Amino acid sequence: MPRFRRTGLNIVRKKRHDGSVIEYFYDRATKKFLGHTREAALERLNFQDPLTEAGIVPGSISALIVDYLADEEAQSRLRASTRRLYRGYLDRMRDDWGDIAARAITRQEIMAIKKRMLGTPRKANQILSLLQILLARAKDQGIVSENVAERFGRLRIPSRVQIWSYEMEDAFVERARPTLQLAYMLLLYTVQRPSDVLSMDASLISERNGRLFIALRQSKTGTLLDVPIHERLASRIRERMRQIEQETAGRTGRRVTRTGSPAPRL
Repeated sequence: MPRFRRTGLNIVRKKRHDGSVIEYFYDRATKKFLGHTREAALERLNFQDPLTEAGIVPGSISALIVDYLADEEAQSRLRASTRRLYRGYLDRMRDDWGDIAARAITRQEIMAIKKRMLGTPRKANQILSLLQILLARAKDQGIVSENVAERFGRLRIPSRVQIWSYEMEDAFVERARPTLQLAYMLLLYTVQRPSDVLSMDASLISERNGRLFIALRQSKTGTLLDVPIHERLASRIRERMRQIEQETAGRTGRRVTRTGSPAPRL
């Protein structure tokens, strides 16, 4: 490995696909990566902040990710599901590009990422959106002079035009495990969010004149509204209610009702 003498630095040069050369500077003693420029490497060699001590190079994509995730104000503006989604993508970005300095990313590289991910437009849009957020924060902190991911041009996501027939639904349900069968049919015939379906319990089910109803909460008023259950879902609900009756037989203080003790989950 070539070395800079009298500086405590090691340097590695790598040739990119476009013929340009990128330099990697390392602390000779600890082997830690210090950056892509000699000036920045020397500065970091003389000042080891907590990020560097943790093996994260200040100004790198990893450092920007750590800073973003630690920003309570920024995280508080996101829903819990969005935070989980972002965390998954950010972990992947840290694995792929974590040691790259934010200042080393060019507009051409942003467009190259977009081109490479044409086959997965939803994933491409999400990753590039997060890069845009990270580089905007880097610009505010004076790490970069411009946000090269700004206005990257979102890829069009094709509309989902395929509609399953009853036969296709039956083919899926036939191969799915029992708990997934009911979950799928509830998603399909109540048109509720997955999180709402997972929280449904037996207290929401009622029967009048031989017809099953399910109580669904209205988003605007928060009130429960009884909605007739589709006949393709009704048979599975009846079977599940029979199972619940068997499971709760002999237990005291447990009722399938909208008041009192918690009802069993569907």
